[in-house]
Amino acid sequence: MQIFSSINQSEDIKVYAFVGPSGTGKSYRAQMVANENGISYIIDDGLLINENNVICGTSAKKAPTKLETVKGAIFVNEKERNEMKKAIRKYKPKSILILGTSDGMIEKIAENLGLPKPCKTIYIQDVATETEMETAKRIRTTQGKHVIPVPTFEIKKDFSGYILDPLQIFKLKEKGDEPYMAEKSIIRPTFSYLGKFTISDTVFRQITEYLAKRSDAIYKVMRTRVESKPEGPNIYMEVSINYGYNILEALREFKQKIKKEIEILTTMTVQDITIVAKGIHIEGDPKKQAKTFIVAIDGPSGTGKGTITKLIAKEMGLLNIDTGAMYRSLALKCLKSGINTLEEKEKIIEIAKNINIEIKHNRENQEIFLDEENVTTEIRTKEVTAFSSAVSSIPEVREIMVAMQRKMAQNKNVIMEGRDITTVVFPNADVKIYLDASLEERARRRYEENKEKGIQETFEATLKAMEKRDYDDTHREVAPLKIAEDAIVVDTTKLTIEEVKEKVREIINEKYNNKK
Repeated sequence: MQIFSSINQSEDIKVYAFVGPSGTGKSYRAQMVANENGISYIIDDGLLINENNVICGTSAKKAPTKLETVKGAIFVNEKERNEMKKAIRKYKPKSILILGTSDGMIEKIAENLGLPKPCKTIYIQDVATETEMETAKRIRTTQGKHVIPVPTFEIKKDFSGYILDPLQIFKLKEKGDEPYMAEKSIIRPTFSYLGKFTISDTVFRQITEYLAKRSDAIYKVMRTRVESKPEGPNIYMEVSINYGYNILEALREFKQKIKKEIEILTTMTVQDITIVAKGIHIEGDPKKQAKTFIVAIDGPSGTGKGTITKLIAKEMGLLNIDTGAMYRSLALKCLKSGINTLEEKEKIIEIAKNINIEIKHNRENQEIFLDEENVTTEIRTKEVTAFSSAVSSIPEVREIMVAMQRKMAQNKNVIMEGRDITTVVFPNADVKIYLDASLEERARRRYEENKEKGIQETFEATLKAMEKRDYDDTHREVAPLKIAEDAIVVDTTKLTIEEVKEKVREIINEKYNNKK
């Protein structure tokens, strides 16, 4: 995982100031001023902009009042300030052009972001005539229009219908230089909005019902109510859930999809979504369903989950679906594609959507195939292990993998191990077991296992890596590792593999006999 260096590196950044009173056309000319001074990054009204792209921040012009707009522009809010600092550390710009209404405002922005004082100040009077500035002020005063120096599609998501139109500027520079074109967006901020438009409630209702049809967890929408407001809709839904899905998880994921899709399609900000599960749908003949049997095992690294699952699967004739191998396979494909950081989250999600993973069983063991290539050994390297924990923390990736796992287990007698099998993947499993052991014992087992595989690593390094993995697994936002309320906990610290296997088998047999 990438660890960011200190913000003190920002002392190497050259800061340029572009100063002018409000409404005199600074944003309109910002990219031309930056281009003429060899500057690639601009900070304007809460946004960090690089070559027509917004790479960080929320436009201060979205604020409901002028006071809040000023606070947003100078990064008073700690969360927004820290996000901007993080982006500056990440992109390491050599120079930044900061826009402000006064020298003091520029200095305040630089101070709040840990940047040095400006090395050069450019005033609006240096690049615009009095007539041009008066025209800009008149448009701001009479029409409430503001300019943001990026294309419309870049900032559309930040505004609830306040986009007016895009503007392209083409400038022919000195002889021998390349011509320069910048695209900008003209908007009316919330506090100066002068008109309105209407999107019918039916539009929002149709979007939500379409998304419900595409959801594996949602069986049917029973009722939808939309309350439209100028700032965005409030949505209330009643649905029935397909049997076998974690209800809270299903509702949370469905809610996120609705919010994201509506805001992309309409540019309206969804104010509130309430989704109520009013029923459970059970597909097909219940008698047929009773013939399937699912064993779910969770637990941290080094508890013997994988070994026990393989042994039980072989002895009891259950299909073993190795969920950890699935995340490892995804991690391996990402690493082979040159992706080794969560900063490329969208690419990871795209790979997950199109990945082809097969788990093949022969008489002796299980083999993992990635895009028809046997990667059983390759997915167990230290690098793959570390990155698999990272990719598994992405909500969209987990959603894709969980759907894949459920499909693999459909109408089969299955044993499956992982970190969220009993709580998310199969919350209604016939048997739920949580294998545990002390951190030191688990690290010792992994250390010995690595030595047998020829992996050179000290015990201390193994212990530290396992402790970090435990923390990551139990603190991730989506589907963290935890003990299900109805799971049976088996402490394997002082047990041999054979003893653990016998305990697990006894639990399974008892549950199976009770089910019959």
